[in-house]
Amino acid sequence: MLSLGISSPVNAYLTHNQNRSNEISVGKNETTITEDFPDITPIPYTDNPTIQKVVRVYSSNDPDNVDCYVRVRVLESNSAYGNAMEYCDLDTANWTYNAYDDFYYYHHILSPGEETTPLFTAIKVLGAEVDPEEAEKLQHVWIDVYEESIQAGEYTSYQDAWNAMSVSE
Repeated sequence: MLSLGISSPVNAYLTHNQNRSNEISVGKNETTITEDFPDITPIPYTDNPTIQKVVRVYSSNDPDNVDCYVRVRVLESNSAYGNAMEYCDLDTANWTYNAYDDFYYYHHILSPGEETTPLFTAIKVLGAEVDPEEAEKLQHVWIDVYEESIQAGEYTSYQDAWNAMSVSE
């Protein structure tokens, strides 16, 4: 017995489309260095002068500003003086120095309108440590303070926030 089946091809296409839009807003992160640094009369380095220089970072009170972490780098214009400077009242309870990248890291989240504790309050020049030959070439020494900030976001520590930044660079 022979049976024949005839089938007709049936084509079915199953499709699905979905569209989703996400609005992303960028946080505003605005910080500035604040300093108490008087106009001073030049003082010979041999007198071991102590010069007031109170360094802090302020987070803008703008309502759009976000919580952030900050770090600071201090640079001297000449190694003849840089190796002979001591930061007075260096706040090691709230700041940590990282020799690898030469930054001081503030441990706490800085909210809008807040200011860090002072990194230090003065600079003392240790006259005996200054190379006299180098010092004679200089009339002025610059001490530059540079700061960076990063949105705190979901990070619970300054280390996590800055480590995530360095991984993404």
